[in-house]
Amino acid sequence: MEPASLTIGIVGLAGQLTKAAMDCYKIFDNMRDVGSTYDAILHELRTQGLLLKRWEEAWGFGGDYNQQQRLQPGDYRHRYATASLARIVAIFFNAEKLEERYGIVVKKESLSGGNEGETHKPQFWDRLAALIPLMLWSTSPDLSTGRTQTSTLGLTNDDLHVLENPQVLADKNILPGLDDEIKSMTQAMNRVQQSLPVYLKLRWVISDNAKLEELLKNLTSLNNGLFRVLPASETTLAHLAQPHRFQQHPKLKLLFDIPFSLNVGENCDFVGREYLLEKLRQEIEKGKDSQNIIILYGTGGMGKTQLALKYVYQQYRNYSSVFFVNMASVQTTILGFTQIMQRLVQHHEQISDDYVQIGRLLGMAGKLDPAGCFTVTLEPEEQHVVRAVKQWFSAPGNTNWLLVFDNLDNPDLVDIEKYVPSCNHGTIIITSRRRDCVRQGRRGLEVQQMHHMESIQLLLSASSILKFEDLAPLSK
Repeated sequence: MEPASLTIGIVGLAGQLTKAAMDCYKIFDNMRDVGSTYDAILHELRTQGLLLKRWEEAWGFGGDYNQQQRLQPGDYRHRYATASLARIVAIFFNAEKLEERYGIVVKKESLSGGNEGETHKPQFWDRLAALIPLMLWSTSPDLSTGRTQTSTLGLTNDDLHVLENPQVLADKNILPGLDDEIKSMTQAMNRVQQSLPVYLKLRWVISDNAKLEELLKNLTSLNNGLFRVLPASETTLAHLAQPHRFQQHPKLKLLFDIPFSLNVGENCDFVGREYLLEKLRQEIEKGKDSQNIIILYGTGGMGKTQLALKYVYQQYRNYSSVFFVNMASVQTTILGFTQIMQRLVQHHEQISDDYVQIGRLLGMAGKLDPAGCFTVTLEPEEQHVVRAVKQWFSAPGNTNWLLVFDNLDNPDLVDIEKYVPSCNHGTIIITSRRRDCVRQGRRGLEVQQMHHMESIQLLLSASSILKFEDLAPLSK
């Protein structure tokens, strides 16, 4: 087999496997009604999916070669990583093992196409809903190929065997059968990719938490193998010579419960506005099931920032994390995102001083120095930090954060769309003088001038006079 064709074949196969493996992890995102019993284990599984994504971004499997350009044709490390990805895909696509070994099943009643609370569908849909799982996972002979079909989607038992047991591909030597194995795996992956759209539409549920632990163990082991053989950054190579560094803090993972901290203190002179605070609370409560964006708009000096701060101080215990970004300019916005990343690093270093691993978790692989610090001076570095912070906000399981974008008074100068996390969760409060910031999908709350009695109350409070009765009578 020619080295050039070997390289092309493995690179193409690795790209297919990587995309399919990351897509498979999406089934955990659809498990939203599992309750608190399974929440911790699902969080761990989603974290493994996120780690796989970080690893793929570092190596660019299926895209630009990046670090792959340093690998010689047929390099064992590249082939080992490809074999590991194949095993990850096989874990997800072996339906029998998903149910019997790992306790994950398809929720049959969700396949009828109806929503909960709807009137009963005709019997045709009921029969179809009952038949689909049987059609998906039943085995039957394929007379044209002699293979055994495991689903009407086209995946065969032979496909699963090839993906689960890439023996030749994982061998350190280039053996004669390597070319055939790559072809067989490529054919299997073509069938997997055809199956993925239907596969991801199925409603997956957990039937056994204890069994799910075994799935986490296997996926974690495969991910660890990928990081050890193809580390996400060159600085990781030094740590490979000291494997105990990876074992000091085995529980280090993405953390979402960040203690409340704001550089701006609470305004003790805040008075009145109870109706606005209650209205803001109600509007935020309405949008809890999706990304919740509320615009506090009004002319300058109306107290928009103080209103947002008051809400934060009253409600921060109901959020896993709270962050404040001053959007008066692009520079202050970048500074705000940099400060968020600094807080994330500081919080993670309470568990581990392995900044290589912390950087990898936070999308800052190779960016943190041995003290956990990083510099942001050039535009590419700025955008990298913004992107990493947005990915943290978008991470599965990180759904209960509050982000305040303050002073968005010139949306033509600061494009808010570049800084809003791309996800369907979280709460964002934006303060702005511009009413046109209220767009589709975002709710606006106008902050007008204070009522007459509120103004008097504020004046008395600022003068340390609590009641009208405390005012000294005017001399005649």
